[in-house]
Amino acid sequence: MLVIGVVADESGFEVLAGGERVGSRRRLGAGDAEFLTGLAARYAGVVRSRGGDGVLAGLGGELFRWLDGGEGQLAGLLGRVAGPAAGPAAGPARW
Repeated sequence: MLVIGVVADESGFEVLAGGERVGSRRRLGAGDAEFLTGLAARYAGVVRSRGGDGVLAGLGGELFRWLDGGEGQLAGLLGRVAGPAAGPAAGPARW
């Protein structure tokens, strides 16, 4: 199984696959922080209200598209993977 991850800090993030960087490091701007904060709030609301799988899948799709970015980092990577992939994320507790 290929392990895909996201490593982030105050200045940006990068997508990793098997411990190797995929594509270039991306900087985080104010719009990114707003998007991620809003997505996290909506996710928490869905979990608290025990929302349906479809809502969670929609939020996951939004996150995927944001992570994929203009370079198509995730879509390109997943297109090359022959088997299952799993993905942790790491970063500071607060930005």
